[in-house]
Amino acid sequence: MSFIQTKKKETELEGPPPLSVQVWNGKHFAVQAQLDHDNKPLRFIYRFRGRLSRSFISHSGTKVMEAVKFETFQQPSLPNPTSRPKYKPSRRLSALPPSLIAYLEREIQAPKAPKHSLRLSGIDVEDGKTLPVMYLSQLIAIGGVCWVYGGKLSRAPSRSQHKSSAAVPTEESNDPNPEPARKRKREIADVPLAEPQPTGSLRKPASRIKNSRIEYDQPVVLKLYERDDLESCIVESLFYENVFPLLSRKAWALLPRYYGTYRSTDGNTMMLVLGYGVRRILPQDLTDEIRHKIGAAFNVFDRHGNTHGDTEYQKVLIRDDESVCIIDWNHSRLDFDPRYMRDPV
Repeated sequence: MSFIQTKKKETELEGPPPLSVQVWNGKHFAVQAQLDHDNKPLRFIYRFRGRLSRSFISHSGTKVMEAVKFETFQQPSLPNPTSRPKYKPSRRLSALPPSLIAYLEREIQAPKAPKHSLRLSGIDVEDGKTLPVMYLSQLIAIGGVCWVYGGKLSRAPSRSQHKSSAAVPTEESNDPNPEPARKRKREIADVPLAEPQPTGSLRKPASRIKNSRIEYDQPVVLKLYERDDLESCIVESLFYENVFPLLSRKAWALLPRYYGTYRSTDGNTMMLVLGYGVRRILPQDLTDEIRHKIGAAFNVFDRHGNTHGDTEYQKVLIRDDESVCIIDWNHSRLDFDPRYMRDPV
């Protein structure tokens, strides 16, 4: 008998697994996902740990996640592509495919997830006894489109039972009466990040923003998206995978470490895995120096033709060395305004 009883697969695979599946469909664009074999591990099981495993969490507690990357496609109804983009592409971003530029120029649309989620593989929880486990043990924040957790990847098989304390200390462990989820679901900016752990402090990326290998037993941040909000995850992933690597090292230093994007085998959940070790900027932190750093940080991306979409201080984190880090790129858009293209960037 398997260690966890799960529901029957929504969509059984017939024949060999597909190379890609459609994960979003709109009037002018479609988005497909395929497995990202460069990411390590390619698959893991995520499970809640400690109080989170028996508290108010509304989403399902155990799934197999697979590393994926996305590709955008233009629908026949898209306006004449010769009129896009609106502004002359930047020197750096001109390497992006036209369909991706067009997709990332527009606002996030109403949910357009396929009615039936398609699988990239037939693996489920009962099949994944030897997969590593991503334990989610700390709730960091609840936002409008995602839940943010602290967690660690464990080498142990998924069926093993650990008696030790939570992998990432949680402030909620001392709260005997946690509030119901409906009272706690508020904007992500209203919930402060937990204090960083000394062993997991985030170093500035020196040569790249992506690390394709998630280290075992090291704290990471996990942004968990579910069915109605999957496009937010898709957009943010496209920026980390395709746009940010083309930018300058100065821009890279203003981003968290990115470990990859994962999609559940049933297609209903997506997850961004990011570096751990920064904290939220509180109102009392807003000195003139910090305000200047925040403005300068957003300006770096503006000059690259990358508009964040929300320049409030709540979208900026601070590291131990007082440098800043911009997060939440799901409302970001490409904007090649010629005002910012007078000098090469």
